[in-house]
This record gives sequence, structure tokens and C-alpha cells, in this order.
Amino acid sequence: HAHSCCVLLARTDKYLVDGEWWTWIDYDRFHELTDRYYDSGGVETFSTEDYRAPTPPWAVYGADEKGFSPNEDRYRKDRKGNTVEISYKSSESGCG
Repeated sequence: HAHSCCVLLARTDKYLVDGEWWTWIDYDRFHELTDRYYDSGGVETFSTEDYRAPTPPWAVYGADEKGFSPNEDRYRKDRKGNTVEISYKSSESGCG
């Protein structure tokens, strides 16, 4: 993501599912699985595959949005705090 200056490295055997990256976390599912783990006294376990979620197209490396959600407007400030024009703007559809 351009705003964090980092790239996520993911294992293709766990996070590339049928040609689609699944690097996001389904937090509702994660908490459900965590509750089941504790309620079972640690007997019922889970793995990352159980709570992974598809990576949105705008968050995949090489996307025009550069990791920024199309549902949000992006602003860049200069050293003096003035807003600077940028080329990417979100659309009303949320699809870029």
C-alpha cells in the first residue's frame, strides 16, 4: 500500500485461492472461532484458512487505487499543510 510504504508477502499455498488473493481477515468469523476455542477448553482449534477473506481488488498490488479504498477520498498535504491535488478520486459506486 502506497500510504504505508509496505508490501504484504503471502504464501500462495494458503492465501491464493483459485487465482484470487485471500489476505484479509473476517473479524466476525475470527471472534466466533476464538469463542469456540475457549468455550471448548482449547479442544476446538482453527487456522488462518478458517477466517481469511478475499482481498478487495483495490488492495491488490498494482491496483490503480494503490491500496486506498474507493469508498474514501484521498488527500495529500504538502509541508505547509496545504491540500495538494492527486490523480485518484473515488467514484460514487465505490468501484474505483
